[in-house]
Amino acid sequence: MLKKQGKGYFRKSKVYGLVCGIALAGALTFSAGNVLADEVTAIDGTSGTAVATDHTKDSASNTQTQVADDRQPTSTNDNDTYAKQANMSSAAQDVPVDNTVVTRAAEEARQVGAEVTQDPTQDKGVPTTTAELNKAQSEIAQDQTQQVNKLNQAKQEALERKKAYAQAESAYQDLNKQVSDAVVQGGGKVSSETVTQASGNGTDVSAYQDYTTKVRQQIEANRQAIQAFQEALEAVYRNTNVTVNASVAVQDVDNLTYGNSIMTGGINADGSFSFTHDMNDGDNDVAGILGTGTLTGRLNYSTTANGDGTITVHLKNVELYSYAYTANRANHAVDQRINFQVYSIGGNNVYNTYHSGGTSFTDTINRSVTLGHDYVLTPGQASGNIGFWLTLLFKVKSL
Repeated sequence: MLKKQGKGYFRKSKVYGLVCGIALAGALTFSAGNVLADEVTAIDGTSGTAVATDHTKDSASNTQTQVADDRQPTSTNDNDTYAKQANMSSAAQDVPVDNTVVTRAAEEARQVGAEVTQDPTQDKGVPTTTAELNKAQSEIAQDQTQQVNKLNQAKQEALERKKAYAQAESAYQDLNKQVSDAVVQGGGKVSSETVTQASGNGTDVSAYQDYTTKVRQQIEANRQAIQAFQEALEAVYRNTNVTVNASVAVQDVDNLTYGNSIMTGGINADGSFSFTHDMNDGDNDVAGILGTGTLTGRLNYSTTANGDGTITVHLKNVELYSYAYTANRANHAVDQRINFQVYSIGGNNVYNTYHSGGTSFTDTINRSVTLGHDYVLTPGQASGNIGFWLTLLFKVKSL
């Protein structure tokens, strides 16, 4: 007796490379600096230094006078009166100075983060004539105007730097959150790396703006990468692709008594299959193969995506279409009774046919065998062998 088992198995298509890489920009740098007394320069971060100078006639003078406006201080009526009184007189008198405009500009600069320092008191001397008085007042007014301009410039630059820094910091925090959320939600499938992105030395608004632009671009690139990854992952979860393979195993073969026998088989993606065996009367090695038989049919199955990357393969039934035997020569055996049988995996006889092996024929079967098995597969996993028995009975008696 020769028994041959036809087996098939399913393997879920495996998706490789589902790893998302996103980038995190380097930390935003920020520092503070100074502004010199006579020159207001770019300041670090959102603070800077401007200088307010107090003008008096000498070390004993006061600092109070009235000015017409914030930008161009002018002499008061008291000063005009003084000038008339002084005229060509040689008597020395105090020159009152109003520094309110500079003081207010300095306070406004401080409020936006600029650091303001006080220069030493400047001595404008003691005017004894109207000309000297006018000259001193003019110099003080010009100097105050310059200070106010410098303070206002420092204020404006500090405001611009604060705004640019705030925008850069906001972009950086947005990128941090994006990367953190993606890594956590990615379940180990999302990786991040830190890339260098310069933000300047803290003194240049354009450097902050460039940093902000680059970080926003990185956020968009990350967004696209994450979106593509999520779409690919969802496709894996929806994937119901399986490959179907078939193999043949031979059992209980008495080669010394009956000679070698071979069975081959194959199954297509749609489940259709065929198994072909040779027939041996014990004289194949001398006379050639007695004949060959081919069983055809179809394995009906369906697949369901489970939404977590796994699928369930539903094995419905096996249909047997036909069995065809092709005789190559006469049977040399004494007992020429050949019985080809097909059993289900449960041991039930599904099909059998008797013949002598010397005549070709085709037998239409058209019978279905219910399976009703379900297999859950992960990507790349095989179901294992799913078999049904093809039993070939071939008896030979001694001459």
